[in-house]
Amino acid sequence: MQEKLNGLKDIEFSDHAEKALEVRQFKKDEIKGIIKGSKRLLSSEHQEDPLPGDKYRLVFGYTNRYNLVVVMNFIEDKAKVVTFHKENIKKMEKVRKWLEKHR
Repeated sequence: MQEKLNGLKDIEFSDHAEKALEVRQFKKDEIKGIIKGSKRLLSSEHQEDPLPGDKYRLVFGYTNRYNLVVVMNFIEDKAKVVTFHKENIKKMEKVRKWLEKHR
């Protein structure tokens, strides 16, 4: 996945992601920099989607307290950010433990 991210020429944003930029107070260049500087990539998960292309949920290290979760769709050499959000690391650890306990 890191090779795929490093080879990206341009990253587009969906309408939903454009709105999220304003609401979540991020800048396009900041998101693009994190994606292209994929040394921060912690995990990637392929997601099934009826639309053409490959859809992935990517988790990047953002700060000591938060990860940045980005959902992207890859079609050939093009990449599109579908949505993104910050994820509190400690809260997600608690949620995962709770889910494991209740399965």
